[in-house]
Amino acid sequence: MHEAVLILGAAVVVFMVLFPPYVMRRKGQVASHNYSFICTPPRRFGRRCVVNVPALMSQLFACGVVFSLLEVFCE
Repeated sequence: MHEAVLILGAAVVVFMVLFPPYVMRRKGQVASHNYSFICTPPRRFGRRCVVNVPALMSQLFACGVVFSLLEVFCE
């Protein structure tokens, strides 16, 4: 069971990194956009969006907490 939790957690982390959240900053405004593949960032108004690093880090942290708790409670 421990191996399954670790494999599932690793797969979720890989997909979160491959499809991160994007944000566009334009004239002092910040607009959040959907998730997209890391190699093809979305374009809005002729400008590329950038990875929303704080959102991605918080998602990775939450994923780590959830899968750590699963690892502990699946004994």
